[in-house]
Formats: sequence, structure tokens, C-alpha cells
Amino acid sequence: MISSSLVRWDDIGGLEETKRLLMETIVVAGLQKPESIKPWKGVLLFGPPGTGKDNACFCVCRFS
Repeated sequence: MISSSLVRWDDIGGLEETKRLLMETIVVAGLQKPESIKPWKGVLLFGPPGTGKDNACFCVCRFS
């Protein structure tokens, strides 16, 4: 498993729509303008094993 501090958005192949939504909602809007979004209770990432769900979470954690 890759250390969470080493994973970057470019390391995740595919999942372009998922990466864009996570970055816009959590990283950009949540950190730069927290008053502009309503807080979510959570994000559900689903799919078969090996599709990059954990790596997407690691990328989000780097910015929080």
C-alpha cells in the first residue's frame, strides 16, 4: 500500500470525474471558501477492488 502522504492526484489513473468532483467540493471550495458549501455528512466511493478508491481518499486527506 502507498503511504497517504505520497499519493497525488496525478498518481490516480482514470476516475477523472470523481477526482474533479472531490477536488472542487472538498479541496477547493471546502478549504478556500468553507461558507460557500453545505457540509456533507460523508462521501460514498464504491466499486470493485483496485479502482483507486483508497488513493482518492488519501489525496483528499493531504489537503485537509
